[in-house]
Amino acid sequence: DHKKKHYDFFDDVWGFDFSSVKEAAKADPVVQECDETALVTSSTCILNLDLLRCSVATCYEMSAKFKLRCRHEGSLDAMVCWFEIWFGACHKPISFSTGPESTLTCWKQTLFFLQGTTRRVKAGDEVHCMMAIKKLVEDRRHLDIKIACKVNTG
Repeated sequence: DHKKKHYDFFDDVWGFDFSSVKEAAKADPVVQECDETALVTSSTCILNLDLLRCSVATCYEMSAKFKLRCRHEGSLDAMVCWFEIWFGACHKPISFSTGPESTLTCWKQTLFFLQGTTRRVKAGDEVHCMMAIKKLVEDRRHLDIKIACKVNTG
């Protein structure tokens, strides 16, 4: 369980209670393999780029509203992100996915843990989400990523 591994251990660090650090730790994304059985919702594309035609601004400043449907009962702790790529303008088209339901590659998934209390969901619930990404001027390698989710019970 990703939440236990990265956050719940703060409840007892060698006998000390560091639980006050848990919420602050959720601000940093976690890059690791995510097992497909951990996925509670459907997936959706939130950004589709044509790398031959897109601009730098398109890559570093975007926002998207999207909806996910819960496949089964569980807890909604994080948003799992990955990319899929298609090279179609070559002599032999190639594509692959770095998602948890695909064959493993050298890329892993990125988990963005949600702030606040765990959201319990059941099959059929809809999760309405918004994600916004903006490149920070101060550091060319850092992105400011905001995620908001609201569960509508079905």
